[in-house]
This record gives sequence, C-alpha cells and structure tokens, in this order.
Amino acid sequence: IRKKKLNLSNRQWISGIIKQQNYLIAEPFLEKLTDLSFQFQILPDSGIDYLGYSVFETNSNGQYKGTWIHPDLKIILPEKNTDELEEMIRTTANVILKALKSSVYATCHRGFLGVDALIFRNQNRLMMQPCIEINSRMNMGILALFLEKKIHPGATGKFELFYGSPGEFLNLASAQSQLNPPEFKAGKLYSGFIPLVEPDRTKKFGAYISLETII
Repeated sequence: IRKKKLNLSNRQWISGIIKQQNYLIAEPFLEKLTDLSFQFQILPDSGIDYLGYSVFETNSNGQYKGTWIHPDLKIILPEKNTDELEEMIRTTANVILKALKSSVYATCHRGFLGVDALIFRNQNRLMMQPCIEINSRMNMGILALFLEKKIHPGATGKFELFYGSPGEFLNLASAQSQLNPPEFKAGKLYSGFIPLVEPDRTKKFGAYISLETII
C-alpha cells in the first residue's frame, strides 16, 4: 500500500487477508536508504555465531534483486557518514545477537538464520529498523558471504538475479563477458563478469557476479 487512500485492489487484498488469518499488521511507510541482513548460525549446543551482514537490493515491490559483494558503504550511501553507519550496524548486530540467545530460535532451530533490516531517514536522522523478517534457513545473505570468500578483498560488486524472456540472459552474458571479462588475482576473482547459471536460449532466469576493483 503506497498511497494514503485505498483503492479497490487494496480493499480486496485486505479483505482476503483478514478472511484467511483474521488480522492484518500495518506498519508506517519509511524513507528507506538501504536494505541489509544480519547473518547468524545457531550451533548444536545452542551457541550462536554472528557471521556478518550483507547489503542487498530489492525492486519497487520489495522483491529481492541482488546482494553487494564486499559492500563499500561510501559507494552505497555516499552522502552519509560511514563511521556512523558502521557503528549503527555493529550496535544492531549485538542487540539482535543478544535477543536471539534468549529466544525460541536458540532452543528450536539449528543452522543458518538471517534477520532482514533496513536503514532509513527520519527527519534527517539515520535510523535502523532492526527486524523486518527472520529467515531461519540458508538465504541469499549467507550465499553472498560464502561467495566473498572466493573473491579478492580488493574487489567490490554485486551478486544479482536476472529474470526475462528466453534468450535474454544469454544475450546479457555474451555481451558482458566480452566487455568485462573475468580477471583473477592470488587465485581469487578480482574483476569482471561471470555467470553463475549456464546461459542458453531457453532460460528465463539467470544469476551472475559483476565486479570492479576498489584498490
């Protein structure tokens, strides 16, 4: 719901949700600056490791598009104070970790867990919404952290998903592979474009990494 006045489609959707689950949760519309996700692993002994955070992008409908590799906050939010952002992220991660240790997840869940959050502006102040949703499974943020281990620390870029008509991903991959061929340094991907799904003329879906060097 993006406007103050409900249209017919909004009313029908709200009516359907209420009939299904008897309630509807509404939250204020925030001036989002960026999405991020805090990643954890709950161990067999109920201990919890904080693995790091990922910064990701969504489309206008809130659907996942891709994740930054080695996110550089100066690039993602160039007009903001990087030190303030990093301190906000560290503080939020500690708060979530403490909350998880006393939650049902520590007792009933084992394995990876991601907590989606967002940084937003409120009257020129930076603020954090620390928990949009919890994904108690392998998720795109965990995948991005694993991919980063294969990528040179002097590179930044994105892991992205692609949706289109049959053959469009093949065209994209062919063009980008020529314009931005992959380069390796010290055994790790350093720059360039590399598809993670075999491109062909039948696929509507694709995934790829696109990098540039930062040092």
